[in-house]
Order: sequence, then C-alpha cells, then structure tokens
Amino acid sequence: MPAISIGQAAEKTALASIQQAIAVISAANCDQAAEAISHDSSDTRIVDPHGGESNFVRTEYRRATSLRRGPDGDPVKHDILGEIERPAGDVFDGVATIRHGQRDIKIEMSRDDGSFETTLEFAAEVVRRLTELDKIAKQVAVAELREIYNSGWNEYDEVQQDGSLKAVSNAQLSESEFEAKLSLIAVNVTGDRMIDFFYEDEGMFWGHSVVVCSSKGVDLSEAHAELSG
Repeated sequence: MPAISIGQAAEKTALASIQQAIAVISAANCDQAAEAISHDSSDTRIVDPHGGESNFVRTEYRRATSLRRGPDGDPVKHDILGEIERPAGDVFDGVATIRHGQRDIKIEMSRDDGSFETTLEFAAEVVRRLTELDKIAKQVAVAELREIYNSGWNEYDEVQQDGSLKAVSNAQLSESEFEAKLSLIAVNVTGDRMIDFFYEDEGMFWGHSVVVCSSKGVDLSEAHAELSG
C-alpha cells in the first residue's frame, strides 16, 4: 500500500473517509460506517516523518464504532447509553433507557441543526455525570419553586362525592422536604448544549411536571426551573 507524509493530500483523503462515515452514522447504519473508514484508511496509511502511523484516522474510526448495530431489528448499541431506539418519524432522533437510582429513565436526543453523532457524544457526557447533574438540578428547582409551592399550590379545593368542595391545606415544605418529592424521570438532550431535566413531584403542582433547563450544557450555573404540562 502507498505511504505518504502528513500533508494536505493525506488529510483530504482521511477527511473524505470520515465525512462518509459521519453521513452513514446519521442514517444509523454504523457497520457500514466502520467498514468505510477501515477500508479507506487501509488503502492510504498516514505516516509521520519518523514512521509512526497517525492517530487521525484511528481516532475517528473509534468514534464511528462507538455505535454498533446488532442483528437485524435490534436497536443501535452505544458503549455508555446502551440500546438506542431510532424509530422513523419519531419526534426524537434517538431514545435510550438507562438505570438511575431506583428507576429507569429516558434519555431523549434531538440533534437540532447539528449531527446526531455530536448530540450522541453530548448525551453520553450527561449520562456519565448524571448523579452530579441531577443533584444540582434539584437544588435549582428547590431554589426557584419551593416558595411558589408554599405560597398557594399547597392549598386547593377537593371535590367530594356529593359535589361539594372541601378545602385542603397541606403543610409548607422545607428545602429538604421539597427536594425529596422530586424524582428524575427523563432527560432531553438537544444539539450540543441544551438539557432539560424532567421530574415527577408527587402531585405538588397538580399534575404539572417540574423541568430544569440548561442552555450551557453541563454547566448548570445559569439553569432555571419551570412547570410543564
């Protein structure tokens, strides 16, 4: 096989292979992507002046093969996220189910204007740090929503069987009591920087979900909480 020094021609050849693989990944045919890179990188091997093989192609090959398709009909498999469903026509580009604490939660991915591979890498980072991020997101919800709950959502009229109304007044909650009622049920990841954490709240907000939103990726310093649904 020919060996060429690192330069514009070699990088263009490798880049063409990588672009081909990324396009295939976007179509969720990851075995074809791995074959495309391994084929092209074996035909043109990049070497440095000291004879060492460049990491450029091999790094992209490892990234492409972090997604592996199982037998026909199986979901895409990812090293961190596990099985990823990519149903045609779904609102999300990919959905994974992971174990977090005592329950299974959904990781729902939308590529926005970027590539699915970029969103996938971002989602994997979120999952790796999920214990830490969940704790911080709950603190944001406590700081922004506890007083709102204590100022009126804890009081309501309950309809009785005879049609009459009964006034209900629940005790105001401390920070720890409010946080204890929050259970993470899903995380939406959009593009390479937007995260929405969805929480069940044991009915505190009358059927609404608590959502903590970040537009700065895993930096939740400017995250905010809101009610949804």
